[in-house]
Amino acid sequence: MKQFYFKNLKSTLLLLIYIAVSFTGFGNVIQDDTVKIKHVFNVPVIDGVPDDACWDSAKWQIIDQVWIPYGSHIDSTDFYGRYKVVWSSSTNLLYFLAETTDNIFVDGYIYKSSPVNNNYPDYDVLEIFIDENRSKGLHVFDGNCADESNPNCLGTNAENAFSYHIVAMSPNDGEVTFGKDVCDIAGSDWSNEWIPNYNTHLPEFALKKNGNQYTWEFSLKVLRDTYDPKNPSDTSMALLKAGKIMGLDMAYCDDDTPLKPTRKSFIGSTHVTEANQNNHWMSADDFGVARLEPGYLATNIAPSKLPEFNCFYSFSDNSIQISLPSGSSDIANIYVYNILGRVVYQSKHNVNSESGLISLPIQQLTPGIYLVSCVIGETRLTKKINIY
Repeated sequence: MKQFYFKNLKSTLLLLIYIAVSFTGFGNVIQDDTVKIKHVFNVPVIDGVPDDACWDSAKWQIIDQVWIPYGSHIDSTDFYGRYKVVWSSSTNLLYFLAETTDNIFVDGYIYKSSPVNNNYPDYDVLEIFIDENRSKGLHVFDGNCADESNPNCLGTNAENAFSYHIVAMSPNDGEVTFGKDVCDIAGSDWSNEWIPNYNTHLPEFALKKNGNQYTWEFSLKVLRDTYDPKNPSDTSMALLKAGKIMGLDMAYCDDDTPLKPTRKSFIGSTHVTEANQNNHWMSADDFGVARLEPGYLATNIAPSKLPEFNCFYSFSDNSIQISLPSGSSDIANIYVYNILGRVVYQSKHNVNSESGLISLPIQQLTPGIYLVSCVIGETRLTKKINIY
């Protein structure tokens, strides 16, 4: 009986050692099985400074699964990454916040559409993989073959999913850059390949450097597979609404050789098998899952006690007229957002000392749709107006 016990104990220990060795190269934390993307009423200001209240509601997703070289170990001083994402029904955009620690940031990529010697993945690149309707499948070319078992088949719709390679110049320490290039593959086959620049898919972008830590903030349009890179149009934007399921991952191409850019490692937010270690660029089958959550207006004030927040555009003097409600705080913060979610006007007012209508001079604003948000304490109220 003892012999049987020790024999089984030995087998169990060997199994545990095998499992430990098998997973040595991977981090302990992976992206949630389903990333729950919170809705926000007040979108972030994309400036590389993550002090917007909306980020507090989002959960960090870790980027530490080493896809290339598969399962290898990367010290956190060499690279460490994580990201958050929220969405807005008002702007119909996703908003991303990413933090990466990189001891050697390799930049200097110059965009070109020709694929010849176009080595953008060899630089330090933040990469977003998104499959708008989680249809999965191949997404390299607008070709004629979708058989994933055939290595020569690379899809029938390159826009079935997107692999956004975001490359940017490192700003000086403590500073922010707003420039970027966003690369992916398009075309019908390898002989008709080209590299579109999807800059407009990220309407706002900011990258800030603090030592070896980089803060990435950007908004993202979610595009359906009807998008045509040769005839780009926002008519292909998906309507974001609560309950929508998408495929979503974030990854990082890390390079430590600035004199001769060569990708050293590729780190993603989800675990993949060794057979699929570098499949994301061609297939959406292994993308993580994300779901848009409904929005809830948080307030510590009972609605029945809160006077209605009114605002309207005054054509006669080109101003926004606002009637401030009373609240739990003396200070009302007024924000005016354009349709892309950027703050175009901001001011503070004393709720108790100011009476009647508050007039906001907005001569610098062009005609269009805007959101006016009034924040008093924990209460946030928003109205949509049309300036003409």
